[in-house]
Amino acid sequence: MAPNKALVLKQAPDGFPVPGTDLVIERTETDLNAPPPPGGLILKTNYVSYDPFLRGKMRPPNPGSYVTGFKHNEPINNNSISTVHSSDNPRFKKGDVVIGDSKFQEYVAVAKERADKDQTVGGFSLLENPLGLDPKIFLGALGMSGLTAYSSFYEIGKPKKGETIFVSAASGAVGQIVGQLAKREGLKVIGSVGSDEKLKFITEELGFDAGFNYKAEKPGDALKRLLKEVDSSSLDIYYDNVGGEQLDAAIPLMTVGGRIGIYYPSVCVTTQLTLSSMLWLGFPVIEEARRNTFDSQHASSRCQAIDDQRISRLRQRIWSKVLGRASKECSAVDQGR
Repeated sequence: MAPNKALVLKQAPDGFPVPGTDLVIERTETDLNAPPPPGGLILKTNYVSYDPFLRGKMRPPNPGSYVTGFKHNEPINNNSISTVHSSDNPRFKKGDVVIGDSKFQEYVAVAKERADKDQTVGGFSLLENPLGLDPKIFLGALGMSGLTAYSSFYEIGKPKKGETIFVSAASGAVGQIVGQLAKREGLKVIGSVGSDEKLKFITEELGFDAGFNYKAEKPGDALKRLLKEVDSSSLDIYYDNVGGEQLDAAIPLMTVGGRIGIYYPSVCVTTQLTLSSMLWLGFPVIEEARRNTFDSQHASSRCQAIDDQRISRLRQRIWSKVLGRASKECSAVDQGR
């Protein structure tokens, strides 16, 4: 018998998840000599992506939400990279490295229904890694956050060389990729972050042209100041990760025909958007049609760029197979770190 730790949601948190109360490490054992489910798999978890949006899935069930919440008393789940321990499915053999949505658990049994499906439709796929990259990158820049950044930037942003883009939450998993893509396309890039350390990161390491700490300077004042610094009169694109005060500050500074892409669940509409003929669209990348359209395109285009170190590898918290670190990370989910 082998130990099989899992991170289990016991109840919906009120504020920050409380380790040992809301999120609990449960220890069980599993027989690794037992056969996999008929037509299924037993997976050994290597990495599970620990993303800020998981906090939203810990809330009480909401029929109107665009993502399904976690069930109580069961392990939480997210995109993962695993090794096939044993297989009764012709698609996989022992030792294959696969990617797909899986539990925060050391060993996971996968039924035939999911083992038969590709990752894009809720199952698992072989991890295609021809350049021999660190597999963790496929949970970041080549995973959901990178796909979101790539597809929404090009479909909604429609960037043109010489334009100016403002990216809020610029040091986050999505924002940092958007900013780097924008620089590659010849745009002037302004970012907002929540600390001076993050400001240094986006300007000195990621190559943003300018940025500001929204906790130290009002967004409206900062954007007007920085537009002058980058020799621009207005914003052509706003990649909105936060809404609120930063959205309010950006809208009056948008050029006629500007584009606003949002990456958060709530949507509001103002008359200024209509009067300025701006495009403002939500972009839920988990929508099957969009994901299928951009998945392979994003992977092939960004894979080489990352290998050439033209795009920085995401500084993203990745869960290893040892889930004992869970208690230290629980509160960070709600803060988006």
